[in-house]
This record gives sequence, C-alpha cells and structure tokens, in this order.
Amino acid sequence: MGFTAYSRTAGRVLPATYQTRISEFAGIDRTAGDKPLSTYADLYCRVQRRLFADVAPGRSAVASKREYLRHYRIPARLFNALQVSLEGKVSSVREQQLLRRVARAREQIAKAGEGIRGSWLHQKQRQMGNLRAKLAKLEEDIDSGRVRLCFGSRKLWRKQHSLEASGYSSHEEWLRDWRAARRDESFVLGSRDETAGCQLCVARVDDDGSLTLRLRLPDCLAGEQGKYLVISGIKFKYGHEQVLAALESNAEYLEYRRRYGEKAARQSGMGQAISYRFKQDGKGWRVFVTARMAEAPVVTDRGRGAIGADLNADHLAVSETDGEGNWLRSWRGPLVTYGKTRRQAEALIGDAVASIVACAREVGKPIVLEKLDFRQ
Repeated sequence: MGFTAYSRTAGRVLPATYQTRISEFAGIDRTAGDKPLSTYADLYCRVQRRLFADVAPGRSAVASKREYLRHYRIPARLFNALQVSLEGKVSSVREQQLLRRVARAREQIAKAGEGIRGSWLHQKQRQMGNLRAKLAKLEEDIDSGRVRLCFGSRKLWRKQHSLEASGYSSHEEWLRDWRAARRDESFVLGSRDETAGCQLCVARVDDDGSLTLRLRLPDCLAGEQGKYLVISGIKFKYGHEQVLAALESNAEYLEYRRRYGEKAARQSGMGQAISYRFKQDGKGWRVFVTARMAEAPVVTDRGRGAIGADLNADHLAVSETDGEGNWLRSWRGPLVTYGKTRRQAEALIGDAVASIVACAREVGKPIVLEKLDFRQ
C-alpha cells in the first residue's frame, strides 16, 4: 500500500458534515431497524439529561463517569460522546443564546421607554419593570455561570400553555410531541486511533461504493436488540467522495502505525476522527457524518485584484477590480428570498454563491465580502 503525504502547515483542516436518510438495514425491514435506533436515542437522551442535572451545580462530568458506566451499562466512548455533545449545547446557550437574549431585553427596554404619555403611562411603567427584572435575571445567570437548558426546545414547551392556538386538541397530544422531541437523536464520537475513525460506528465501503454502518449498541440494549445494528445502502448526495477519502485516510493511518509504530503514525498527520449523529424527523431517521476535510489548494492571487460581492434585499451586487484597485466591471444578479421557504432560500443563495466562485476561479482573483455584525 502506498501512503499519501499529509502536511500540518500546507492548509487548515476544516470540519465538514454530510447527511442522508436511512432507508435500509441488513437482514431486517425498515420498521424493525428503526426500533433499535429509537431505543438507542431514548437511552442516549435520558442519560444526557441526567448528566446535565448532575454537572449544572458544578460537579465534574469526569468524576461521574465511572458511576454512569456501571449504572447505565454503557461503554466509555458513549459517555465521552454524551459529554462532548452536552458541552456543545451548554456553550451555545452561554455564549450565543444568552447574550442575544440580553441584547434583545435591552432593546425592548429602550423602545418601551419611548413615547410614554397619557393613559399609556401605567402600562408602560409595568412593562419596563418586567423587562428590567428579566434583564437582571439574565445578567445574574451570566455572572454566576448558570445555564438554563431546555431539552425538547423552549418553543415546544411553551405550546402547552396555548394548545388550541398551537394546533393541539389536547394536552396528551402535545405531550406525545414533547416526549418525542426529547428522544430524537444520538451522537457517536470518533477517534482517528479507532477502526475507520470510530469505534462504536464502523463504516465499510461496499462494492457499489455505498457504505454499511455497524452501530455497536450498549450492553443494556444488546439483550433485546442484539449487539450490533447494521445500516446498509448509505450514500450521500453531497460529499460522498469526501467521506470515502476520510475513510481511506484512516486505513492508511492504521497500516502506517502497524509498520512504523505509534509515535511515527501520530507525527505523520494521517487519519482523522469520524463522528456520527443520528436524528429522527417526521419521515424517519437521518445520519450525519462529520470528518475533518483538508482545505482545497488556493487558486487565486490577490495581486491580480479582487471580486467584491454585496448581498442586498433583492439582488447580489458584484464588482471586479484590478491589482491596483481600479474598477473594471460590475454586474448584479437577482436574489429574491422573500416568500421562500428556508430550503428554497438556501438553494437560491447557494446558486448565487456558486456563480461568484466560478467567476473568481476563472479570473484567478479572491472574493471580498463585508463582515457585518447586527447583534447590537
């Protein structure tokens, strides 16, 4: 086997995630295959909620690991995945959602303070008092490091208080959706030292180029479901070649380590972790694969000039300059996303971006974009 040369300095290594729908299982039909995924996700989400309850007061997740492995009969790699995923959710709440809510509360206070007069005075004063109390509570959470994490989403939780307006005929109907939302995913953490980059979910490339995933089930589920769940026919509409390249890099890494030893393999830059997330929606289960993909080689030169792009409400404005910054030409392309669904808007934006990238490649010039921050 020949070995591909890898460089730690030639380019950054970027994470990429690709997804596809699960439709086939080895030896069983789809309904029978979906059941173990649902059982696995129920266990995963239940343990993660318990872990959050334990670490929220300040207890270390590492200190809880042995207890969780024994009590829930789960492998250490699954606990590590639970911890990493939970840390990501907590970080998102602390650094993004919480700060945005503070900014929004301050903006609401500023607006509520405008135009207070006449009979509206008392209502405005009450509104201001409520907003200031909300802001004080948010700032207290930030100062104390407290995180309020709602598994299942705050939006769905609030719908139980307005069932009819939210489209529910009864509380029991809402409760079914609430329970489903709290057990609809699982995460499998990878490592480059493991077979195919992931110990608990091993991918194999079949003769037709598709992938077969062998998901290791925890011991507490193995008696009912069997030790492994084999998912077949996995093929990604976008990024399939990149996933195959990631698996090949891991095969090279393991062979290199066998020949030259652990230290030489780690210094080679070969191999990468491949992680999997299973997510349920209204149509069934999807699998998301995340791996570190090497950055493509740079094919543009800023010395030649630049392509400038500006995103507007209904169009994309583009201009080209030469190496001295002199204007050469300008054009605009239609880009109306108003009234479109999220997927339609993403498709329109993707097509517009692809056209600019193609132009930049053709003339060999980098793309210049505005970096706007609307958080304030």
